Amino acid sequence: MAKKKLGSYEHFTSIDNEDVVFGKKTSGSKYGFFPASLIHGNGYACRRWLLDGSSPTGEAVGNLDYLRNLPNLLGLGCYLVDDAHARKKLDPTNHYNLATGETAKLDGSMGQYMWGWRTPFYIAYWIEGEYQYMGISLKPIPGKECYKVPVASISAFHAGVMDRTNDKLCSLISTDAQYRGGGGSALASGNASADNLSMLGYPAIVLGTATFEQKGAKRGSGWGAGWYWIDTVIATLFYVIMGIDSEKILLLIGGT
Repeated sequence: MAKKKLGSYEHFTSIDNEDVVFGKKTSGSKYGFFPASLIHGNGYACRRWLLDGSSPTGEAVGNLDYLRNLPNLLGLGCYLVDDAHARKKLDPTNHYNLATGETAKLDGSMGQYMWGWRTPFYIAYWIEGEYQYMGISLKPIPGKECYKVPVASISAFHAGVMDRTNDKLCSLISTDAQYRGGGGSALASGNASADNLSMLGYPAIVLGTATFEQKGAKRGSGWGAGWYWIDTVIATLFYVIMGIDSEKILLLIGGT
């Protein structure tokens, strides 16, 4: 295509979902075309399951481009999060690097090692005809009762580490005695190596859920532990993005 001055191009006054837009993807500094539906804001990611069906696989319906791009739209991935909730995205293939290329430390000195999302979104569940639907969107889904999900994250390894010096719940990787796992003391005996008996590098145990919540809250507003609604949101993300309903899988294998 011959070169043209920008001023010679037509200025469109509307945009359709089927159109494409040229732009730059900041992660990786790549240039390419984006489906206009992602910018236009129409549609949502959605899957459906037959109410009486036994298959755990959900059928993708609606805006398939939105579904394909949902992880990027939400910013799913691992982050270093400071106590004021500022977050830095980690490289998806090497968590010892930030997404921007700088070295990352997972020992707590640069923030807590978390997995989550960087933007609020909406979830809706509904039944229509023979199907149960799950939808996710950055905007409320028209005509559906939606639940707004705030920016949130959980421990990247789904366990808690105790800062024994400051009595705070953490999510980090360290073999320092300050973060000794287990009940906070090395084990005197047991069928394990000396390294394992030391409890260094292990997650904390023994403390109850309410106590973990209190220790997490010491980081400030918005910190805690045992928030089960986050597990529900993660399960819904898994169902919609991967198309697999774990409850139906359990039924198929005879689990509960």
